Amino acid sequence: LLKFTETDHVLLITMHHVMTDGWSIGIFVEEVSRAYDSIQAGQDPELGTPNIQFSDFAQWQRTWCESADASKQLTYWAETLKDAAPVFPADGARGAARIQVHRTRERVQLDKQLSGRLTSFNGRVGSTSFMTLLTALCVVLWSHTRREDLCVATSMANRARQPTEQVIGPFENAAIIRTEAAEQMSFQELLHRVKDGVLEAYARQEMPIQAVAREFERNGGPDLSSLVQVFFGMQNPLQRTLQLNGLDVRPFGDLPFQGQPVLPLNGTILMVMLKETEDGVLGTWTFSEELFDRTTIRQMIDQYARVLDGGTARPDVSIAELART
Repeated sequence: LLKFTETDHVLLITMHHVMTDGWSIGIFVEEVSRAYDSIQAGQDPELGTPNIQFSDFAQWQRTWCESADASKQLTYWAETLKDAAPVFPADGARGAARIQVHRTRERVQLDKQLSGRLTSFNGRVGSTSFMTLLTALCVVLWSHTRREDLCVATSMANRARQPTEQVIGPFENAAIIRTEAAEQMSFQELLHRVKDGVLEAYARQEMPIQAVAREFERNGGPDLSSLVQVFFGMQNPLQRTLQLNGLDVRPFGDLPFQGQPVLPLNGTILMVMLKETEDGVLGTWTFSEELFDRTTIRQMIDQYARVLDGGTARPDVSIAELART
């Protein structure tokens, strides 16, 4: 706790990803708020005791990975990702398959008006912001690569079992959404394919991506590290601003990076992280300096906003036309 004046402080909280994830931060913030209020009222905090600890989940997961259900999930991922290829091929853009370590960020903000149209559009077509925003990213990727087979990694909460909902721990698991895009396909058609892929992945989010990678190494399959070149994520909706009775609390620092996932395979060269706020959709594009220059990324971000605007206004328009706008 950094004290600047009697009434001005900054609270810094550091958590390693080995013991927490984005969902956990939301739990932590809620519990700190409740504990503070109790102590201020002269009472002992009563947060309750979780039914399980993360170690219980880890033990269950090791056992589950030997089950018939796990075998079905592993088969699904093996079949879904069979013959998959990187978005950026090794012989293009100065060797995109190489692991890149020098990354920088560019901010993005979709204004309130566009965010409002996004919400209305999702309600009309039965989508979520995650699915629609991912679809727009696929259009941009198609526009820059002309690849019809697009693999985008994302993170899953991996808390399908109710006892895990209030437990702090690194439950988060990575998954790969594979989508087929074609020039004459409409934005809505592409959205339907993205939606199907996301729902299929959600239904199989318990399979650790490391287990999938080992399966490919043993029995043949794509190099999984090459399929996580592009990562898309949205901030956990459970994350809330710390609320302390009697204090004016404001977020401090670079909020788009809160809860940023760490992939188990370090092959990401483009990471898009977004967050829905009262001011619209905010976030960052983190990119490899070896493969992209800032001007190109800014052009992609501008195109991304235009694709969202056009796609939600005219969902029947082709992705080729959207890409030209």
